Amino acid sequence: MELSGKPPHAAGPALTEREMEVLDCVSHGLTNREIGQKLRISARTAEVHRSNMLAKLGARNSADAVRISIAAGLIGAELAPSAPPLRTLAVPARVTPRGTRTLRASVRRQLASGR
Repeated sequence: MELSGKPPHAAGPALTEREMEVLDCVSHGLTNREIGQKLRISARTAEVHRSNMLAKLGARNSADAVRISIAAGLIGAELAPSAPPLRTLAVPARVTPRGTRTLRASVRRQLASGR
């Protein structure tokens, strides 16, 4: 919920071409360093573009920026990557400090067995 009462993307400056490229990279989960390598800019420059993009969209973080961008039609929902399915692990309801080592071993065994 926006404090000003208006949607963050309703009014305000449009994103530059470079900020749109950064938004695309962010929607694919790239870090500033990876964005810099892909766009052939420094990680610091990527960070500045990301910061400007977040401010223009009124987003608090990258996930918020992607959500706002999809809602505003800047990027299509089909272009945003889908998360891999989560694996459900059998974990005891309560773990004591002494049981942490046993829990880690149990989780490792379950992951190794593919359950």
